[in-house]
Amino acid sequence: MTEGDKTRYTEFDALVERHRGLIRSLCWRSAAGDAALCADLMQETIGRLWHVRCSLRQGASEGEVREWVRL
Repeated sequence: MTEGDKTRYTEFDALVERHRGLIRSLCWRSAAGDAALCADLMQETIGRLWHVRCSLRQGASEGEVREWVRL
């Protein structure tokens, strides 16, 4: 793993941590209170965020990132 890869993983982990509450809230509502489904939705959402991370421009504002999370 290159130093650049480590940086990307670290930055992505930080992004997920900053928005974990929003992700959990959106998934909980979508799962209608089903904890197992909520966990699955969170995993799916974080996986999708990983795939669209390249679309997030460097230095995107917190508001822009939150909109991506909601999508």
